[in-house]
Amino acid sequence: LSGPIYSWELFNRSLDTILLGDNFFTGSIPDISSPATKFKRLDLGNNLFTGGLPNITSNYLTNLNVSFNMLSGTINEYWWTGRNYLDRLFASNNNFTGSLPRVLAAGSIWYLDLSHNRFSGSLPAQWTSRTILNIYLKNNTLSGNLTSSVSTLASLYAIDFSHNQFSGSFPTVAATANPCNLGYNLFMGGLPLYCGTRCSCENALDPGTTGAQYVTSFNYAVYSTSIATSTSINSA
Repeated sequence: LSGPIYSWELFNRSLDTILLGDNFFTGSIPDISSPATKFKRLDLGNNLFTGGLPNITSNYLTNLNVSFNMLSGTINEYWWTGRNYLDRLFASNNNFTGSLPRVLAAGSIWYLDLSHNRFSGSLPAQWTSRTILNIYLKNNTLSGNLTSSVSTLASLYAIDFSHNQFSGSFPTVAATANPCNLGYNLFMGGLPLYCGTRCSCENALDPGTTGAQYVTSFNYAVYSTSIATSTSINSA
C-alpha cells in the first residue's frame, strides 16, 4: 500500500485496532480526534511518513507506533496535553530533535521508545515522579548526570540509555532495571555494586577513566531475548 492517508474518517468507526505498518504510505499523519476515531491501537511503523507527530485529542488511543518513518521536529510538553489514555509510544528510528518532553502523558505512560533519533539535552527531572516501566533512549545525543535524574524511578523494568553522552557516576537504577543497557557513554568512577546478567556496561566509562578498557562484559544473548519482548508488548 502506498500514498497519503488524508483522514481517519475513511475507516470504520467501530474498529479498535488499525495495523498499517510495513507499507509505503507517505505524507503527514492525520490528526487523531474523537468522536471521529475510536481505535485504541494504531500501528504506522515502517512507512515513509514525514512531518511531526499528529495532534491527538482522542480519548481512546492507548498504543501508538510511528517507528521507522521519516518524522521530524520536536516533541514538547504541549503535545502531551490531554493525552490521558496514551500509555505506549513507539517513535524510534525517526529524525526527532530537541530536548526530551518535560511532561509525559497525564495518564500512565509506561512504555516509551524514543531510541535512534537526534534528541539532545538531559533527562527531564519531571520524569522521576512517573511510573514508567520501560524507557528506550538508545542512540541519541543525550547528556548530563543520570544519578540524580533517575534515582527515584524505582519501578523501572527495562532501560536502554546506551550510545549517548551521559556522564557522572553510574546511576543506582542499574540495580533495579533488568535488562539495563548503559554502554557507550561517558560515566566516571566504579561500576554499580550490582549489575545483573542482563545489565550492559560495555564501554560505558569515559575513555580517560582508569580501567575503562576493561569494562566490556555483557551477555548479548540474554539482552537480545529480553528486548524481543517489545513485540508482544506492542501487540497487547
